[in-house]
Amino acid sequence: MLFGYIDAHAGDGVPRVYRRGHGDILANTGVPQTGYRAPPRRWLIPLYMNVPFAVRERAQTWRALAMPASPTCFSVLVAALIAIGLALFNAALIVQTINLYHAFALDAPLDKLPALHRGEGIFALEQHLHLAVEPSVQRLLSRAIRTPFGVIPAAALRHGVVWIYLNALPVWLFAALTWNYLYKQRHFPMVRGLTIVSILLAVACYRVFPTAPPRFVLHGAPYYLADWTYGGTSIDAHVVHLVGFNPNAAFPSVHMLWATIPALCLAIGSRKVWVWMAALCYPLVMLIVVIASGNHYLLDCAGSLAVLTLSFLLILQR
Repeated sequence: MLFGYIDAHAGDGVPRVYRRGHGDILANTGVPQTGYRAPPRRWLIPLYMNVPFAVRERAQTWRALAMPASPTCFSVLVAALIAIGLALFNAALIVQTINLYHAFALDAPLDKLPALHRGEGIFALEQHLHLAVEPSVQRLLSRAIRTPFGVIPAAALRHGVVWIYLNALPVWLFAALTWNYLYKQRHFPMVRGLTIVSILLAVACYRVFPTAPPRFVLHGAPYYLADWTYGGTSIDAHVVHLVGFNPNAAFPSVHMLWATIPALCLAIGSRKVWVWMAALCYPLVMLIVVIASGNHYLLDCAGSLAVLTLSFLLILQR
């Protein structure tokens, strides 16, 4: 059919396809195929010059090769290459979004005084709402905890909190997104969009609303909140500055944001209560970690949930 023609000027307005050398109509819509002859060639459009027709034909050819009724080695190879290509595309999209987050977050304003005032305002609001739990949580984890399996030393608790804060992100995020891509493909586009949009919204908050964390605001009397993550630990300060971070990026808590998304990856689409309870264990652990380490307020974590909700609403508007 590459050397056929399309009659674009039929008298009844119905386009018809002719084959060169034959007068019978090969295809039409709603018109019998008998009793028609091909019009003069000057009124015809060659099929090889018709772009939509050519694209459709090539697409049907590749679909037949890639997904035949009886799979062949070639079709399996093509399907595998397409699957790998889509997986790499999604991974690159998320990785580049995270790189963009780091680039813009590090470039956010570093004015200490306005950031300190905003941090003080957040803590004052928590006191008004009776939610100022940051000093109490850190003091609780500064002591040894007795469990049915023995006593957990205070030093082990402290180093465990710091290790989770520094190393669990974004490893768990990538692992959960990968699992969701492999086993819950129907929900992956929504989760992927949620991740990307929430990251961009968090960056916007850092640039518009830079906020000092509790380790800066509450380090003095009467709270004496310690900086467990970047001070008083075995972490080299030069390594911290080499990796790069914004000290005034407390609101919202991206750690909490990237701990909630894996929970959604694991539990979305499930109606079982125990699945949701198991998935929420990691966000609850991260909530304790970011507060005990002096890096975020409780309202920062609430801000992460607000950013996630806004991201979900924006995705629904597509």
